[in-house]
Amino acid sequence: MYCPKCGLENTEDAKTCSSCGQSLSVPPDLPTSDIKTSKFAIFSLILAVLGLPPLCCITTLPALILGIIGLIEIRKSKGLLKGKGLAIAGIAISLIYLLLLCTLLPPLAKLHSEVPRFGCASNLHVLHKAIKAYAADHNDTYPPAKNWCDAIIKDYNVSQKQFCCPSGNAKEGQSSYALNINAAGKKVSGIPPDMVLIFETRPGVNPAGGQELLSTENHRDDGCNIVFADGHVNFIKSDEIEDLRWNPE
Repeated sequence: MYCPKCGLENTEDAKTCSSCGQSLSVPPDLPTSDIKTSKFAIFSLILAVLGLPPLCCITTLPALILGIIGLIEIRKSKGLLKGKGLAIAGIAISLIYLLLLCTLLPPLAKLHSEVPRFGCASNLHVLHKAIKAYAADHNDTYPPAKNWCDAIIKDYNVSQKQFCCPSGNAKEGQSSYALNINAAGKKVSGIPPDMVLIFETRPGVNPAGGQELLSTENHRDDGCNIVFADGHVNFIKSDEIEDLRWNPE
């Protein structure tokens, strides 16, 4: 039984409101057809269900708000509205989904930021394979610094796209990767396996040089991908770059 003064729901046999002390009178029985379901409660449940995967979560917060409004509306209707269970279900589903989002968003955001790194590393694997093939055809010698990109794109199954880091801004004809000048034109057998071979740099045409050209901009300055002379690719963090080997000696 609802209090006509404060709207609190009391037990059916209560004589006075447990909150404000208002005398309670037994309301006349209403025809079932006169008791309507709160539209807020209905839409709360519908939007909560629509907010579940694989659909869009943008309906979750409105579902929560409508559920709360529905409960308030039902409470104040003094028995003229029903749908309390629908509103509670809408609120509960919304809260559970919001909790899941709070739990999953950090790892999802991390994964999203790392996806371009994987694409970038894949590009470097392809470039290393092409450079090794070039060397095999040119007396065990790496391509020259002045045109190393042109040398491998021409005959060794490398596309222009594979010279561009997915999170970089290199344009067609440019490369996001530079060849270590200390390896260019040198014998493969004379380069130690742990020496930097190809590394990320700012976009350029046939870029080649040393550590001064290295750039971490493509990965929010967290670090960069590097392929070493033995062919393995690592993502090197910014604070570890100083430890890299750039010279054969």
